[in-house]
Amino acid sequence: CVAGVMSVEEGLRLVVERGRLMAGLREAGAMASVQASVEEVLRELGDEPGVSIAADNGPTQVVLSGRETALRSACARLEGRGLKTKALKVSHAFHSELMEPMLGELERAASQVRMSAPRSLLVSNVTGREAGEEVTGAEYWSRHTREAVRFAEGMRTLYERGVNTFVEIGPHPTLLGMGMECVPVGSAQWVASLRRGRDDWDTIAEAAAKLYAAGVDIDWRGFDRPYPRRTVPAPTYAWQRQRYWMDPAPESGARSTFDELLGSAEAFEALSASMALSSEEKRVARRTLEALRARISETRAARPAHELLYRVAWRPRHLEASSPAPSAGKWLIVMDQRGAGEAVARALEAAGASCTMARAGDAADLAGEDFRGIVHFGALDLGAGAACIRGLDDMRRWIAAARPPSRLWLVTRGAVSVAGEAIDPGQASLWGLGKVASLEHPATWGGLIDLSASAAEDASADVAAELLADAGEGQVALRSGRRYLARLAPLEGDAGEPFATSGTALVTGGLGGVGLEMATWLVRRGADHVVLLGRQGSAAAGAAGAVARLEALGARVTVAAVDVTDAAAVAELVETIDAGASPLRVVVHAAGVRGWSRLTELDGAALERTMAAKVRGVEVLGHLTRGRRLDAFVCVSSVASVWGSASQGAYAAANAYLDGWAQARRAEGVFALSVGFGPWRDVGGVTADEAAQLARLGVRGLGTPAALEGTALLLAAGVAHGVVADMDWTRFRPLYESGGRRLLDEIEGAGERMAATADVDFLAELRRTPAAARVVRLRTWLQRVVAGTLGMSDPAGLDVQKGFFDLGLDSLMAVQIRQSIARELGITLAATVTFNHPSVRDLAEHLLGVLGLREPVVLPAPESLAADMETEIDSLTDEEAAARLAMHLDLEGAFE
Repeated sequence: CVAGVMSVEEGLRLVVERGRLMAGLREAGAMASVQASVEEVLRELGDEPGVSIAADNGPTQVVLSGRETALRSACARLEGRGLKTKALKVSHAFHSELMEPMLGELERAASQVRMSAPRSLLVSNVTGREAGEEVTGAEYWSRHTREAVRFAEGMRTLYERGVNTFVEIGPHPTLLGMGMECVPVGSAQWVASLRRGRDDWDTIAEAAAKLYAAGVDIDWRGFDRPYPRRTVPAPTYAWQRQRYWMDPAPESGARSTFDELLGSAEAFEALSASMALSSEEKRVARRTLEALRARISETRAARPAHELLYRVAWRPRHLEASSPAPSAGKWLIVMDQRGAGEAVARALEAAGASCTMARAGDAADLAGEDFRGIVHFGALDLGAGAACIRGLDDMRRWIAAARPPSRLWLVTRGAVSVAGEAIDPGQASLWGLGKVASLEHPATWGGLIDLSASAAEDASADVAAELLADAGEGQVALRSGRRYLARLAPLEGDAGEPFATSGTALVTGGLGGVGLEMATWLVRRGADHVVLLGRQGSAAAGAAGAVARLEALGARVTVAAVDVTDAAAVAELVETIDAGASPLRVVVHAAGVRGWSRLTELDGAALERTMAAKVRGVEVLGHLTRGRRLDAFVCVSSVASVWGSASQGAYAAANAYLDGWAQARRAEGVFALSVGFGPWRDVGGVTADEAAQLARLGVRGLGTPAALEGTALLLAAGVAHGVVADMDWTRFRPLYESGGRRLLDEIEGAGERMAATADVDFLAELRRTPAAARVVRLRTWLQRVVAGTLGMSDPAGLDVQKGFFDLGLDSLMAVQIRQSIARELGITLAATVTFNHPSVRDLAEHLLGVLGLREPVVLPAPESLAADMETEIDSLTDEEAAARLAMHLDLEGAFE
């Protein structure tokens, strides 16, 4: 109704009719929730007769529905596999086959309703995607009743569309907590309209305040309309001395005179009265001020280009043995044809592990078993280009099939350049996919292990040791018995001679935003002829204006309607350049397309479409320029290939291929550079909504001058791959490292990051506290965290034994508490931690174990047992004492 599909009256009639039809169903059925992913449930149950997936609510929340007997049997099977289930109190088995007898009548009723296509964004729970004309058909509403609710997919769709404020309309927040699990931590505002057990007016007022603070327009006159107000003048003196304003964070650097003038501004009543704005003017003013604030923030935070340069460094690190060593466990080895997988299996078995061997084509059939890890060697058989597509197919199946604690490791050969050695770009592209998998599926992703390009080198013992150690490193290279770890580091050293050129510059994607900026920069660096290559040629929008601007700088411009993947057409174009007076001196490969799709939804065809321009294009250009003396060959890559980007697996793989190609070419002694750019602020296809979302995550937009100057510095430095990105590491690092990723460990500002994420002083204090007193100290700290979430003013008054949900916690608050604890202690916690340990006392005990601070168990001397028992009995509540006594009597009866 809100989206304009039907009127409220028509909607109510349809709801009433649907309810009447449901009430007439002969069999009620039952429903149950499962703490697991939909992939885990499907793997365990398959096509279980009489049971349906009713809802996919998130990574750890699925609802089942169906016939009561069949559902009980299914839940028993799931419980037997260690998955928690809970029966739901419902009148009917919604979204199951038991709904089918009413669907025909429902379609007839829906066909009588006047419907229109949505007038605003509407995400369908049937598909999880944006809805269109299909919602006007009667069949859609029968599917809406019968098929599963794709809530998790719908939340991801909203997030991808830039939605960052979610309001739940209902008597109590139940969906918000589930929604928070479906999008990156800290990426959205979550607002409840009402809360059970709390004053409705207070909750609504709090919701309005949160929305206003988030930049939402509030109709304050409408807000006050039901309530007669009598305005009174505010007191001219302070009644209380307590301040409630947040102290601003200290700013680094000296403030400008302009800042000081702004800070000393005065408010003039006459002037402010004359500037009263209408509601429409307020909307325009707010958006204008937001844009100005963002631009001022970027300007003030702007750093010189040399501070935006990074490289991936490979640090030698010995593998430290874990203590105590974990059991070797069961492993599934996906074999290669040359025997590397079998050799690793033998090494694992020598350490006490049990290994199951399988081929890539049939390995997914074994996913139902409990494995400690799945190690995929199939990529070692694949050639360049095909490696990525084939590897993606296997990876997607394993991500869907594996369930915690099983994790997937991908083994490659020659994917990364540790010391300038030759590598395989096709293998490198798999690392791009793997980095995205670590973001999209952290619970089932183990990591990437790269072997030397030399097949003669036996690293089986080192691979086995890495797997068994479970050291938490996601990017490892093994070379001649040495272990290297990937770390992002600032690019240092002498810049070398400033970059200059002459002759002709060929720019693919030359009529796109980045391509044009590159062409303009090359003209200013000395190129007298630029060839702008693109599939549309002069017919592309803005082509004439672009040519005119370049010609105004004194360059001759050629626009070529050529597809860079067409080798014959590109060869003909290069021959034409060679026949002219200005030789080819620079190639910039800026062609490419972005695609948004999660790995589990991406197929080989979609991957090929996204990769074609970058991968096939660079191979064509490389072949045609081999043996030429070029001033530069620059590939426009992305940071997505360096640290990943959720829902951009194909794009990350394509750019990782470019990075690997440039390093392979450099190993041959031929100059090439691949630049991993952060998002360009003014060009490059990033929408305003995407830019705002990235800024909230700590990824600032690159100004064009900084991006181009960074490129020049990388060329002068002579590196094969570098990163140019303007990052707010204090924001980005906590989000990136929440999954245990270590790539950013060496980035300057670690102290700032720790201050923002972990309560270092408290952790140090907890470690200094005598072991016997740690749990009490941790309980006190947890009382503060929980009380703050609940809005309690006295943390000490919070009962440490009372269940969280008995205290008034809802699912949204449970997620907030888990995120607060994880952030402040710098640890990763399971999504169900507050459900599995549902009180301050239980959670404190669990956290001591996670932090490795639990007091070792020491058996007391016999003479101290009686005294200890008296002390323990005195500390019990009446309820605990009764429970202990009942358990004791039960045991006595059992022994009798």
